[in-house]
Amino acid sequence: MQYKLRHRRYLLGGAAIVLNISLAQAADIGVAGRERVAVPAKHAKRPGAHRPKGEQLTVLGTVRSASASAARAVQRDAPNMVVVRTQAEIRKLPDINVAEALQRVPGVSLETDTGEGRFVNIRGLDSDLNGVTFGGVRLMPSNQSSPFGGSRAVALDAIPSAFVGALEVTKTTRPDQDAEALGGTIEVVPRRTAPNGRPFVEFDAGGGYEPLRGTPVVDGGIALGASFGLGGAHDHPAFGADGWTENPRPFSFIMMANFHNDQRGVDDAEESYSDQQASGLPDKLLSSLELRRYQYWRRRYSRGGEFDFDPDRDDHYFVRFSEAGYHERVARHRLLLSSLDSGAGGCDPYMNCLAGSPALGFIAPQATATQTLREEEETIQNDVVTLGGNNRLGQVKLDYHAAWSRGEDNRPYDYNSSFTDPSPFALQYNNIARPNTPAIATLDGTNLANPALYQFSGLTNNSQKNVDTEWSGGFNAAMPVAILHHRGTFKLGALVRLRKRSTTQVVYDYSPTGTIPYDNYVYGPDQIYYHGNYNIGPALSGSTNNLIGGSALVRDTAGDLLASGQGDQQDTENVYAGYVQYETNFGRLHMLTGMRFEDTQGTYNGSMLATDSGGNQSLSPARFKQSYFNYFPSLQFRYAFTPQLIGRLTYSTAIARPGFNQISPAIQVNYGTGSVTSGNPALKPTTGDDFDASLEYYMHNGGAVTLAAFDKQFHNYILPRQIQGTYPGIAGIAQIQSFSNVASAQAYGVEADYNQKFVFLPGMLRHVGFEGNYTWVNSIAQIRPGEDASLPSTSNNNFNAALYYEDGRLSVRVASNLTSRNLFAIGGSSSTDIYSAARFRLDLGATYAITRNLTFYADVKNLTNTPLKFTEGSSDSRPIQREVYYETVLSGIRANF
Repeated sequence: MQYKLRHRRYLLGGAAIVLNISLAQAADIGVAGRERVAVPAKHAKRPGAHRPKGEQLTVLGTVRSASASAARAVQRDAPNMVVVRTQAEIRKLPDINVAEALQRVPGVSLETDTGEGRFVNIRGLDSDLNGVTFGGVRLMPSNQSSPFGGSRAVALDAIPSAFVGALEVTKTTRPDQDAEALGGTIEVVPRRTAPNGRPFVEFDAGGGYEPLRGTPVVDGGIALGASFGLGGAHDHPAFGADGWTENPRPFSFIMMANFHNDQRGVDDAEESYSDQQASGLPDKLLSSLELRRYQYWRRRYSRGGEFDFDPDRDDHYFVRFSEAGYHERVARHRLLLSSLDSGAGGCDPYMNCLAGSPALGFIAPQATATQTLREEEETIQNDVVTLGGNNRLGQVKLDYHAAWSRGEDNRPYDYNSSFTDPSPFALQYNNIARPNTPAIATLDGTNLANPALYQFSGLTNNSQKNVDTEWSGGFNAAMPVAILHHRGTFKLGALVRLRKRSTTQVVYDYSPTGTIPYDNYVYGPDQIYYHGNYNIGPALSGSTNNLIGGSALVRDTAGDLLASGQGDQQDTENVYAGYVQYETNFGRLHMLTGMRFEDTQGTYNGSMLATDSGGNQSLSPARFKQSYFNYFPSLQFRYAFTPQLIGRLTYSTAIARPGFNQISPAIQVNYGTGSVTSGNPALKPTTGDDFDASLEYYMHNGGAVTLAAFDKQFHNYILPRQIQGTYPGIAGIAQIQSFSNVASAQAYGVEADYNQKFVFLPGMLRHVGFEGNYTWVNSIAQIRPGEDASLPSTSNNNFNAALYYEDGRLSVRVASNLTSRNLFAIGGSSSTDIYSAARFRLDLGATYAITRNLTFYADVKNLTNTPLKFTEGSSDSRPIQREVYYETVLSGIRANF
């Protein structure tokens, strides 16, 4: 027998789609919203019996984690192109944060830092061009250091993966979704308790080890929830012919908290090149070499919950809150070797700087050395509070919300102490035979690790706070409407987003009044790091900070005031949106069409810095207003050849507003050097037309095969520009760095996804499966006048592959990820462009069900010890940064009751 589900709601991404399906089918379908089940009265033998015994619903986003089958069913039935990854799938691998979990999704590539994923790119577009929402509410950026500097990307390493119910990547936006999603939208689905669910408790307890520094990892979390009533009339619900009309347990709640503490070490070597090839100097000649040894203490945390009230099947109200982020301290000991391209007599002709022959490297006759210590504390955090609900009034369905969203980056201190060797020395180095680990040796016997060489030369401190806050509110109304004898759903709505962003900083710069020996601030043995290649001397103590306020240091007060003022920025940006949307079926063909309208009103405040020919500097306020109106049509078709075979053809549109640093009116002018750096208030937002087609086949056990193609056409794409021109007050040619729109740009490609468990094989092989996807992306724009190249962040090839074994008790999964090289930053020429090098990483995840309620897990992250590497130019032999981290080993217990 089949029992109808009334008003099943998919709220992933904010849409409400009404379906009638059987409870048997529902076992393989997940939803992110509330479900009301209408059960014939004969099955309601006790209060709260809203479904037949033995029938179970899978609710995507609940702590009772949904299966892969649930995720695939949501993708299959969605009117637009989405990809869903549930909590059950995420926890199969050591993906600690949301960014790392998203790297497994077709079309998504990862940007990493400090050994973890931080930002993601969708279909080859920079992370500043994506939208991120939590329960339908837009998340504000916290960490301002997005790869392309627009300060609009959400740093997803601030959100623990264990905190979320599911992740949904929307690749073709609907009119009822925010249009600020040129690459796509990432919906972080909150964890929820099932409607009318029994009380539950889930917890994780574990830890691990990071061998690079021999440091521990501690990990844990808890979630609990229940549904309940207050007695009285609700103890005896009244049932009609088609099900319950009152809810005996109308209240439900969930509360959760997670933490992940580690002390990751990072070994880093960074090079900068002389880049004087036009003067006849060698291509690989260095300007400086930095040997950096990091130690982090990071405490990632999340806490949140939701309280729901469902008085009956037609009404639902909720309050939701979340707080996620991390607090970290970092100590960086650095040995800086400078003047590697100059010395007595210079390097002209360049053979004077060679150690006999190019194969032996170079000699720097007058190199200098500096020891530095950086001590920083920083808190990155995202907060969201949402109140909302939905109601059915006859045939009209209403949903509404009001929300507060905040992203914050707070750096109370950032101390940098420097100790310099006052005596230059001759240094031989070879970065030709060993580009990743240049060999270095002094020619006069100078021991660079000897503390006696160095004297205190300066101390700076920079406190900074960035706050990005948005108040928002919106409503949607959906109703059945017949057009041309075809019954469908007409939907309209409105949204207001009121955003305020502030950046403030205070700079302190101190110089010594006398000689302060380096010996006073070192301890322990020499630090030999980076696979044993470098000795940077004993560890540095931060006790130099205690000199502040005493007679040993003097502060540059006037310069500090100017430097502090340059970093202050106050912006407001308000968006007023409305839309109309219509969905209907023509037999097997489902159509969604509509139009969205967004009006943007922005005010951007900064400061202009000028340096006159006499070296005098001054600040003046800069203020700029910008407003524009955009409309976004959409037409999306979904055709069911069979219940398992789905074809799609879609057209959608989106927008990316200029980055705050890109549009800021602040201008910095140095008349002495003839350089100008500025934002461009005349920038227009980038808009895009997206064309997508796909063919999808869905199998049992969550299996699926999909093939998709896409073409994104951009208008007014924003790129940095470095040009020569005239500027008032600068004699001759000025070097001007700014941003500009290019008339057009394009990104196109294909995606392939295959996931299947081989249940048709004999014996133990039926528990084996494969999950893999491949994305090829090509993009093009005029990055410099007359020069076409790929857009920044476009990796042509992205590949995921996982081989797994799952028998219901034991689960083992080995997963690989390959991301090809991409353009990371645009330089003044192709030789100075910066590239993020190709990365291949291997991870292992395993679980064993000790009992029905208790599971042991063991994970190894980064089995391949994959480094983070950047190069100047496209050659892999010209690295400018290369970080290594080693593996991370994790294990623990998961329990649920």
